[in-house]
Amino acid sequence: MDSQAQREAAPQCIEAARQTAMAELDEVAEWLDAPCCATVKLDGTNVGIDGQGLIVGRNYVVPPEERFYQKVDVHALLNDPGAGAGGRSDVPTKIRRLTNEFELACPSFDTYSTFGGWAALRVMLYGELIFNCQKYDYDRANIFRQWFCFGVLIAPSTPTGDYAETDVIAHLEQLTTALQAAGWNCRLLYNQNLQPLILIGPNEQLMSLFQSLDISTVSHDYQPTFQGKLPPLDVIVKDDIEGDDRISSWLDHAGAGSLPRFASLRELILSEWALRFFIPSSHGGPLGEGLVVCSEPGAKLTKWKHGGEEAGQTPAMLAEAVELLRGLQGNTMLPSGLLEICERLQLVATSGAGPKKTKAERMKEKQQMKAKADKDALAVWSSTLTKFDTLEATFSKGLEAKAVLEGKLIDQVALDLENDYGYESSKSRALAASVVKRETGKRYGQWKRNESVDA
Repeated sequence: MDSQAQREAAPQCIEAARQTAMAELDEVAEWLDAPCCATVKLDGTNVGIDGQGLIVGRNYVVPPEERFYQKVDVHALLNDPGAGAGGRSDVPTKIRRLTNEFELACPSFDTYSTFGGWAALRVMLYGELIFNCQKYDYDRANIFRQWFCFGVLIAPSTPTGDYAETDVIAHLEQLTTALQAAGWNCRLLYNQNLQPLILIGPNEQLMSLFQSLDISTVSHDYQPTFQGKLPPLDVIVKDDIEGDDRISSWLDHAGAGSLPRFASLRELILSEWALRFFIPSSHGGPLGEGLVVCSEPGAKLTKWKHGGEEAGQTPAMLAEAVELLRGLQGNTMLPSGLLEICERLQLVATSGAGPKKTKAERMKEKQQMKAKADKDALAVWSSTLTKFDTLEATFSKGLEAKAVLEGKLIDQVALDLENDYGYESSKSRALAASVVKRETGKRYGQWKRNESVDA
């Protein structure tokens, strides 16, 4: 493009960039103005249960013969406590009653009948399983080994191939619209390669239904324990140590009942209620890992964590945003109060982290974590070897058999690291691959040397 053409195109490029920026700012403003609810992000592991009694972890289906997941008897969660061992399946019964409520709420929805109606859909409750009583106030709250529901997923019960080429999406879109019209906070999630899902997020209607069905929830059956007094807001911001007589209350919000609800995300972020959670007193730390915010309508989910949790570059990016917005004060293009909101987010993102560690301290901590991870992986490796034939027996069958065995060993070690030691799926996989390849390599090298001697 010559200089003349560039000069002629420049205004168009500037206008296009302005339009894009305006659209993004409008989206931010719409998000900040949307009503929302907030539930505590419990520090456990994600577990789903469906109407047939299927139990799934984050990336794992718990077989019926395996009673324990994360060292918790998850199958006991399904049984009616009054029915005794082997009693009727209670949670699946409640899920079927929940499904009936959804059907009654959407009487006009009948176009899915060609696929079998609601019988062709799987309804699954998702919640958090608490397997570590040492976190926050979990021990005092007596929630160890309990499961708390936070939402619902609805999907076709059987795969239907390429979802983009079927009318399944159209039917689920219609069902989503019907559910929204009936008051459920939901949206349809899908792309061409993944199974379509209807996500129903928390709102007062859903949580009230859960409560009526005696399904434990993150809002009704657990509230964090507030301790101490809340310093005045200006004192918190100035980091001055003073207090006043206001005692915190979990029910200090705009909603009815135990589900914290706010007229807008803006109101939640700037609320003293949120500060009581993240900065409860001049001498106390955050009351939990964070909050899960669900906007209405559309069930847009957002995690809000404090500085004591791993936040990547978020604190630095917020600092840059605050500095930029301070230089743009008075600009009418910006959503109202955006600077104040970012300042509050920055305050929370840098709270609860404790004293800043030196480079040497961070290096030492990293080495200690690496040593512990290696020790855990070796322990699992030793246990895994007892579940397979000897490595040498496989080595004698050739390199292809060796590679197949390594894959199986990695799968087993990763699974045990996740289930027995609590490692995240991606971390357990990386650890498993490292220890299996390293230890198998050592044994293979020794086997080759022994073979040479014998020859």
